[in-house]
Amino acid sequence: MTRAKWICALVLLLPAVLQGAAAGDEGRGWSFAQRFQGSTNSAGVILKTNSTLFYNFNEHVEVYGGLPVYFARESSASSTTTSPRFMNGIGNAFTGLTISASSPTLNFSSDLVGTAPSRAKDRGFSTAHATVDWTNTLSRSFENITPFGSVGLANTVSDTAFFVRPFSSNGAIAHFEVGALISVLP
Repeated sequence: MTRAKWICALVLLLPAVLQGAAAGDEGRGWSFAQRFQGSTNSAGVILKTNSTLFYNFNEHVEVYGGLPVYFARESSASSTTTSPRFMNGIGNAFTGLTISASSPTLNFSSDLVGTAPSRAKDRGFSTAHATVDWTNTLSRSFENITPFGSVGLANTVSDTAFFVRPFSSNGAIAHFEVGALISVLP
C-alpha cells in the first residue's frame, strides 16, 4: 500500500478503535474528531480535513495531536496560466494542551499548540520550522447565543475556526478574534 492509502485507512479505522478503547471514568479518556472545513475567495478555494486524537485527563485538562491535509485550487482569474492549478499536501503535524474552567457566568480556556514541519513548504502548507501558538478565550452563553473573545501570541499565522488560510508565515505575532456562535437547533 502507498503511504496515502495507509493514512486514509488509519483515518477511517481510528474512530472505531478508539470507541472500544475509551476509558470508563467520567470525563476521562480518548476521543477522536474528523473535521472538514474550507474557505473561498477570488484567489481560489482552500479545503482542509483535520484528524485529531484527544485525551481528557479530567473536565479541565486535555491533550491532543493531529495532522491536517489541504486541498487547494487557484481560481482561473488569479492563475498565471490558462487553467487553474490544483495543489494538495499535508500540513504541519500538531500537538496541544488545553486548560479550561467554566462557571455559570463565564467560560475560560487556554490553548497551547505546537507544530512540527511537514515537507509541503513549497506548496505553502508548512512553514518548514516548528511553530507555537498560545491562545486564551473567554465566552458566555445566553440561551442560544455565545459571544466570545480570543487573544493569543504566536510565531505564525494560524487557521481559525472561520477562515482556512492557504499559507503560513514566520515571525512573532499577536492575534485576536471576537464574535458569537449561534445555536440554531437545541
